[in-house]
Amino acid sequence: MAFQIWVMGMSVIALVNESIPHIFAVLVTHILATTWSGFQIHNTREFRAEFQQNTIKAESCNVNLLPDYWSQRGAAEV
Repeated sequence: MAFQIWVMGMSVIALVNESIPHIFAVLVTHILATTWSGFQIHNTREFRAEFQQNTIKAESCNVNLLPDYWSQRGAAEV
């Protein structure tokens, strides 16, 4: 939340002062935040596949231990 407040403050400063460096900093910050979010979503998909391989698809278990967890986690990340 503090990060979003910081970005909002930078955006306001950039607009009020018509500052090119501030506008550039806000743009770079948004790009980094979007990249990080994409990485986290990708990482979750890989973790889910690995988890299912080790638990649900394993020969000895074949039971879904967390039936609603992945949909809830995906919704929270998005």
